[in-house]
Amino acid sequence: MDTSWIGPFIFARVNDILRSLRYGILSLIVLFVVGLAILLTVDVPRAIR
Repeated sequence: MDTSWIGPFIFARVNDILRSLRYGILSLIVLFVVGLAILLTVDVPRAIR
């Protein structure tokens, strides 16, 4: 499944709704933090096996 459109879509929608690039960037930062939190829960040695 291709998810490369999610970041630009969220950025554009937030920017369109709130009329502020600052909040658009903030939404992308939140997206990255959520992704990092998910990655930190991965058991790497188990995933490698």
